[in-house]
Amino acid sequence: MMIRNFFILIIGLLLLVPGTSCAPKKPPIERSHFILEPAKFPREKPPSVPAVLSIRNFKVSPGYQGRELIYKKECGRSSRDFHNHYFISPGPMLTQAVRDWLEDYGPFDAVIPLSSHRQPDYILEGAVVSMFGDFQNPDQPKAVMRIQFLLLGAEGLDYDMIMHGTYHEEVLMDRPGAAPMISALNDCLSRILVRLEKDLVESIGERLQN
Repeated sequence: MMIRNFFILIIGLLLLVPGTSCAPKKPPIERSHFILEPAKFPREKPPSVPAVLSIRNFKVSPGYQGRELIYKKECGRSSRDFHNHYFISPGPMLTQAVRDWLEDYGPFDAVIPLSSHRQPDYILEGAVVSMFGDFQNPDQPKAVMRIQFLLLGAEGLDYDMIMHGTYHEEVLMDRPGAAPMISALNDCLSRILVRLEKDLVESIGERLQN
């Protein structure tokens, strides 16, 4: 009798296995990943500055440190897009984008990371204040970017503040969505960097004249 009950139990367990394997499974969440690369375009190179610039890693406001794209909607609501992410965190991503831009377009002899053993003449710091898609007006979606920059003169262990400014840009999208938002953010960043390099040259020029 005990042997019969044992076989009945085994058969019952075996019958349960196919049932559990056929249970519906949730499909994996599909995510798209984006990287910010400011649009480069032919233009006149700014006046040369015979100096070495070091760029420190950018800081990011707490609300924008995550990799998810951020949208602002009606009634002041904000949301994170868990299906669309930046490929890397905003701080390192923007630090590298600015470094690449100033290496290609900038006025300096060299642009180096902070970890370089070479002594820089100037140090650039950045802080991302905000970076989001503004969908509060469905008919006019736009990307918004706001970054603060600080330029320091490096003389040994002393640092002089040469320039400080906040750069704000807004670019309309052709339609709502993650991809149009990234394209518009790239335009925002390009506009900011064109203004920044001009201000860098002017600020350093004034310093050298004094």
